[in-house]
Amino acid sequence: MAEMGLLVALMEPEAGMQDEFDDWYDLEHIPHMSGVAGLLSAQRFVVVEGWPRYAAVYDLDGVAVLTSASYRAVTGGGFSPWSRRILHRVRGWRRLTFEQLRPGRATLLEATGALGMVLCGDESAAGRLADALTQHPTTLQVRSYVPAAPGGPGAVLWQAGSLAALARPQHAELRETTWSARMVRYGRADPSAAFARLESNQSP
Repeated sequence: MAEMGLLVALMEPEAGMQDEFDDWYDLEHIPHMSGVAGLLSAQRFVVVEGWPRYAAVYDLDGVAVLTSASYRAVTGGGFSPWSRRILHRVRGWRRLTFEQLRPGRATLLEATGALGMVLCGDESAAGRLADALTQHPTTLQVRSYVPAAPGGPGAVLWQAGSLAALARPQHAELRETTWSARMVRYGRADPSAAFARLESNQSP
């Protein structure tokens, strides 16, 4: 059976675009992505330590999903005018793809309230970090990844129920990483407010 894949998109909106950025993600982009065949979960996170400020994390049945007609229909040449407008006005945009190495075919847990992520070019260092994080009593799950594209970084992701419970690796364990972040699951108190805002913007 093919290894599971992971797609991570990092970005943040220009100043003054926060509401529209969230509207776009909530009303269009996440629904479009969730309809892609083989895409198993789509979750947004707010980065509280690290940059840029937002991460979207997508579990994939396999990295081949990213070359499928279903995926291409809503990305790249299939982007809507709204998507093109937003993506031309974000900073720190980065698209990362991985194949899952451990613990097997595991997706993001529903109980995850906080997520840690590091990028690492050394597979053995990533393995040591994953082993250490697995031993932490509040860790819900640790997943490690190898790059899906030649020359790309690998990654370690670990999950906890809250930011306070999210394990913090020791400095020595992060020495061979190239990027790290601690993030919390994105939540919108009133999603219907997005529709009201869009309607008011269209009023004469």
